[in-house]
Amino acid sequence: MRLLFPFLIILSLLLISCSGGQGSDKVISEEITIRALAEHRENELLWTRELESVRLLLDTKKNQVVADSIKLEPLVMTSALTGKKSLYPYLEGFGSLDTSSISKEMKTFLDSTFESLAKWQLSSLKVQDNSIFSLTLFKYDIEHLWEENFSETFPIVQDDITLFQSKLYGEPYFLEDQVQLPVRLYALKGHIDIILYFTSITPYKIDAIQISRWERK
Repeated sequence: MRLLFPFLIILSLLLISCSGGQGSDKVISEEITIRALAEHRENELLWTRELESVRLLLDTKKNQVVADSIKLEPLVMTSALTGKKSLYPYLEGFGSLDTSSISKEMKTFLDSTFESLAKWQLSSLKVQDNSIFSLTLFKYDIEHLWEENFSETFPIVQDDITLFQSKLYGEPYFLEDQVQLPVRLYALKGHIDIILYFTSITPYKIDAIQISRWERK
């Protein structure tokens, strides 16, 4: 229909021109008009073919923002096209779970720290020389406040029995020479939230460990 409408306009002008002119003028006019119409139609067809070729090359089943394993649906595409920063869960009383700024080296240090805490082998923690006293206070508080908060005596940690079974890292807060990171330590009777303070450059070393919350199941 788009191609037919310009053709009807040009044909009408052709008929009007032919009714008022001479024979030779009419032949020349018809030739020019028909040539112009042919060129116009060819240009439109070329544009249509080029557009169609691009469309056929596009894989409409995929999107760079959406993982291949996710089926593209209207709700998924709406979220993918917003261009907003990824949202992370937030735990009340603990903070954001955005750990995207934790480097691979820092993650290794944190996992090693948790393993020492889980086995309650505090002597294997990497601690600043001037922070030994702070670590001693942390050890005292955990062991003496355990029964008060979890209604059980402090467990005897053995090779197959750990003090903490799992952990959860929160979003780190970076200062000039220190990192502050919330960690949730999960025990059988509940969990303990702590703030881990450590140096901001490698090799990472603990400055202090502060208990911020106890919660029984």
